[in-house]
Amino acid sequence: MSSSSLEFYSGPVLNIQKEEAAFVKDNVLKVILVRDLPVDEVQEQSHENMLIHSLNVNKLIGLLPHYNASTGIPDVVLFANTLPTLPELIDPIKKFCRQHKIPFFYYEANVDKVTSKFILEFGFDDCYTGNLNAMLARKVEITKLIIEHRAKKGEAPQRPTLLDNPSQYKMWSSKRAFDICFSLVALILVSPVMLIIAIILKLESRGPVFYVSKRAGRDYKIFDFYKFRSMRVGADAELQSLAGMNQYGNSSFFKIKNDPRISPFGRFLRKTSLDELPQLFNVLIGDMSLVGNRPLPLYEAEKLTKDQIAWRFLAPAGITGLWQVTKRGKAEMSEEERIQLDMQYAIENSFWFDARILLSTIPALLQKEVS
Repeated sequence: MSSSSLEFYSGPVLNIQKEEAAFVKDNVLKVILVRDLPVDEVQEQSHENMLIHSLNVNKLIGLLPHYNASTGIPDVVLFANTLPTLPELIDPIKKFCRQHKIPFFYYEANVDKVTSKFILEFGFDDCYTGNLNAMLARKVEITKLIIEHRAKKGEAPQRPTLLDNPSQYKMWSSKRAFDICFSLVALILVSPVMLIIAIILKLESRGPVFYVSKRAGRDYKIFDFYKFRSMRVGADAELQSLAGMNQYGNSSFFKIKNDPRISPFGRFLRKTSLDELPQLFNVLIGDMSLVGNRPLPLYEAEKLTKDQIAWRFLAPAGITGLWQVTKRGKAEMSEEERIQLDMQYAIENSFWFDARILLSTIPALLQKEVS
């Protein structure tokens, strides 16, 4: 792979010597970038709160003993190079990363499914396809959480994979009891509003009041997902013809800005999130939780089966969640950001984390959609 296919960084580059190849700066993401460079050359670059050392794979192997507690340990190793065929060129780097619990990514501009599977089997933690910016820092943070989580359970540091028994990753105690009590009380309180919405929907069109679709929740469990219908009848059949309007591009997720299938009253329901009130029934019967990761349509969930991504399904499906309150309505949210926020919730969930998300939900609902 040629490095010209990737956008690394711009600006002055400092050539440094072995004894200077240390990560001594604080509060920056320390990156080792393995790529095609002369064998004895090490380049240093400061870029967007990052300190980047670029070097040849052979040079890195020679420098590995130099990276320690006093000189600084890198936060991530990016292998932006043709994969070496000799194990002795990659095994020392993998061993170093496992020893220090450092994410080990393969850096490629475009990776197809076959290549991605091969790279993961080769021993990398994941493929990284973005640029060297805050998105990399976010991905490193989430991968470190997964690695540390496995280490706390007494497992040897290794490539983070979905567990054979996901049920051992339990939510905080009494979460289910809280969901039942809250949803039951909420349904009683909002029942008059739901009745009024149902009447208006029947007067507006001849379609059903509720939109029911199959969704994938925790452990890929499929259930009937309830919402007030906000689109015209037969909207699902139009998905393929509208694929070019997907704001996530060629992605696992699907969302259209100013979706032409939404009815006038449906637009009001969506803007106020009143269309989601029937999901309280899903919470009451146990399909969902108040706080969790959004339940995905099956055509989206079937694309998210890679080991690291599948961690999002260790958490229950939720009415609200971390990504909704973090960047609700912001057009620049990428597919990768959504997945990483979902994985963060699956790993870090707690009573106080849920409470913070619930308290942040109402302000998030009041934010205007980005034009």
